[in-house]
Amino acid sequence: MGDGLVVAKPKLIKLKIRKNFLTGKILLDDIKGNVTIKKLMFVHRNSLENEKQSFPVFVKKKGAKYHIIFNIDITNSSWKPFYWDAYIGVEINNLLHFFRVKISNDKLKFKMNALPFLNSICLNQDYHIFPYITSYGSFSLTYKKRMYYESKKYMLKWLLAFLIYLFLKPYWDYKKIWLGFEKHANVAQDNGFTFFRYCYEKQKHNNFYYVIRNNSPDIPNFKGMEDKLVFFMSLKYMIYFFASKLLISSESKGHLYDIRIQNGFFRRVLNRKKNIFLQHGVIGLKRVDNIFHKNSNNRADLFITSSDFEKKIIVTNFGYQNDEVEVTGLSRWDNLQNNIYTQKILVMPTWRSWMDDITDEEFVKTDYYLRYSKLIQSSELKELIQQFDLTITFYLHHKFKKHLSLFKSVIEQIKVNCYGDSPLQKEIMESSLMITDYSSVAWDMFYLKKPVVFYQFDKEEYLKNQGSYLDFPKDLFGDQALDLMSLIILIKGYASNGFREKKKYSINREKYFKYIDHKNSERIFNTIKKHFPYYLSQFKSKN
Repeated sequence: MGDGLVVAKPKLIKLKIRKNFLTGKILLDDIKGNVTIKKLMFVHRNSLENEKQSFPVFVKKKGAKYHIIFNIDITNSSWKPFYWDAYIGVEINNLLHFFRVKISNDKLKFKMNALPFLNSICLNQDYHIFPYITSYGSFSLTYKKRMYYESKKYMLKWLLAFLIYLFLKPYWDYKKIWLGFEKHANVAQDNGFTFFRYCYEKQKHNNFYYVIRNNSPDIPNFKGMEDKLVFFMSLKYMIYFFASKLLISSESKGHLYDIRIQNGFFRRVLNRKKNIFLQHGVIGLKRVDNIFHKNSNNRADLFITSSDFEKKIIVTNFGYQNDEVEVTGLSRWDNLQNNIYTQKILVMPTWRSWMDDITDEEFVKTDYYLRYSKLIQSSELKELIQQFDLTITFYLHHKFKKHLSLFKSVIEQIKVNCYGDSPLQKEIMESSLMITDYSSVAWDMFYLKKPVVFYQFDKEEYLKNQGSYLDFPKDLFGDQALDLMSLIILIKGYASNGFREKKKYSINREKYFKYIDHKNSERIFNTIKKHFPYYLSQFKSKN
């Protein structure tokens, strides 16, 4: 923010939390000209509306140094999830500039990094806000829902687990523990679970455990494998959190604890773990190098991909070396088969990062809601359903789950579901056609040699705010529709020809998939064995 020609480096040197107040001091020096310190401002990250919270400051000038003091009543402002970045507004020679506030004080860094949520301000029963240091050493605030484990009670439990781990460290090291998990340690449906099950059934590694919450709807998936379950926030989970040697997941490593905690003691423990990233889906339609870059908190020690085409994307954009990225295929594809019994169409749009955690009132005004709501309620779609005896499943992304009730089906042949209501892989295998926008599940459909239509009504906005590694006109493996009537025409065309895939798309399959078989998990295990042979142990049956 501000004029890039003017350089200033404000540093946070003091910070205290007292009841509802955030009090601190910022030092600004080495700045020339006619200077007036205007305000402290927190800017909401990833917000299209460029939301800001501004606060007055008191300034003391000592020589060439400006001591900027603030005392903020946090409860008097309106906050939204998740991150708010601190800037100082400075008028220099009648021009207003904004400079990012850094943190260089080691004592302050230690205090903020230790257990950040214990130094938080509770805004209501469910949410709290606390300061944190970004990966670039800048001052920010995190506003998030307060979890049940963010308490002193659980800190004592963590302390006990840490002492047990330290006392018996040689024993834990000997076990060579692997931990598998998926989204928020609450799911067992994706590549993480599929690979865990493969290792269990094939007896590949004795101390491979799967972390999941004890109230997860996916617990029944572990029938016969209960001896390798570790329940989230149990004492065993906490000990294995410290003792584990490898993390293996389809998600970033933060999902083993809390993805919104980017700093602090637990995050530092996670960051030291070796991480095998199995991926949630093929990377191509959506730019995510800002999340999974090698220099980020979510860096992987081994990055699993599906083709040389995808590997090139990772090496070119994510900062990895060739030997850190392996082409094996996705583990969950070992389960894929065509189970088409009806003329079923799966409509599965992905989410929008710039719509994260908006209210229902804001959501119903978005083009996203208006377009998809119009689709599932359209008279044209209803006519096609009746003409071709179709069924439609509208499958909303889990990040928009709280808005699910806003989507209304007008006929019984259209079902409105969300991630977790029914297994996604089952939906894919049973469907004849997929309609998506930019979701990576489109690759699963393409893997099964079934047609995909990309409904990209907001293409320009998406490319501006999210970005893609694909050149849509050249690289898409399905038809593109930019409006409802074009989409209806495409649906009718596919229904008329028995949902046969078009040859102009099928010829690209070898480009996007190096392997089409049921040996992806086997290749992944052999790859881990090659890279981390010292973390293997012999399997011992529970019997």
